[in-house]
Amino acid sequence: MQGAAEIADPLVDVRDVVETFRQYGVTLADWHKTLQVAVLALDDPQGAVSTNVLRSELSAHLRILLERGLEDQSQVVNDVATWVVRVLLETKVPGIPRPEEEDWGFRTS
Repeated sequence: MQGAAEIADPLVDVRDVVETFRQYGVTLADWHKTLQVAVLALDDPQGAVSTNVLRSELSAHLRILLERGLEDQSQVVNDVATWVVRVLLETKVPGIPRPEEEDWGFRTS
């Protein structure tokens, strides 16, 4: 079974790609590989994303960007940015405190 970190890590990288493009119009050198890794993580049926619909929609939109590029795909890029944030908010990575938690200390159990 895929853990939360295995889905969160690639999506944090996707967030960097889409936000850099949205904010500065710059396409990161490794954007294509970054999106491919995220698609593989999202397509894992044992993934940690809470809803299959969200996972499949995000994966489909990442595939559109892989096929067409980021240029002239502003709505798809915006949708990806929104869904990545939503998935990251729903994904609980063990040992990493969430913003709403009072105790921000990392647990060493």
